[in-house]
Amino acid sequence: MKKTIYFTLLVFLMMAILPAQQTLKVERIEALTQKEQGEFSFPKLTPDGSKVIFSGPKFTGLFMFDLEKRTIETLNNEVGAGYEFQISDDGQFVVYRSFTFKKGRKFYSLKKQNLLDRSVSVLEKESRELSPPRLVNGKIIYLRNNTPLKIDISSSPQLQKTTTSFSRSVFVRKRTIVLVEGDRQRELKPLGEGIYLWPRLSPDGSKLLFTFAGDGTYISDLEGNILTRIGYANAPVWSPDGNGLPTWWIMTTGIFTPIPKSLFLLWMANKKFS
Repeated sequence: MKKTIYFTLLVFLMMAILPAQQTLKVERIEALTQKEQGEFSFPKLTPDGSKVIFSGPKFTGLFMFDLEKRTIETLNNEVGAGYEFQISDDGQFVVYRSFTFKKGRKFYSLKKQNLLDRSVSVLEKESRELSPPRLVNGKIIYLRNNTPLKIDISSSPQLQKTTTSFSRSVFVRKRTIVLVEGDRQRELKPLGEGIYLWPRLSPDGSKLLFTFAGDGTYISDLEGNILTRIGYANAPVWSPDGNGLPTWWIMTTGIFTPIPKSLFLLWMANKKFS
């Protein structure tokens, strides 16, 4: 049976603990791509909300859809580029991890692509153990051989790599969430043993959004205490507002049937928890 990939924008009013009773109304659903254009997944809005960047089958390539011009552009066709790619706060570049095989062994590279001229810079080349990147406060953060590293992109064009302290970030290592704070690391298993996917810190860094494979998507505090379950979401992300208010957007991909696989935009209205 054919499937449809879409993404939704949901608003959650976050108090100390989210109320259980929820009211949510769908205003309209809009297709961004057509089936003849290909299969796409894992969309993210640019910070100004004017474009959507997403990937192809098996995380191959990055593509950009202009919501005003209604055009789609191929940014690259690199294998693995769509897995947890990051968009800069100013919307000027994306950072992603790609990979190649050499004599049956997988090697990862970390790259930065300028969205203005489409140029690509290699930040880390062909490492056996390299996590997907995170962007935190003007820094690219990642793990290489389980060591947290940062590249400061806000102050130096030289892109110097250091291991000095930086803001907290989260990764998945061996199916477990790893919280990195400075040079310290600790594992989080809010629901016990299992497969954890797509961990994301809230804009104020106080809450954790993640999906537990085969179960659902949850929000917890940084001690692993569950605050709420929000159904099941593929690749959920927080909004980039970062204004400290107890309201955030969550964007997610989803799968429905029997519409042919395309990229859809689902607008939500009258969003309220009561």
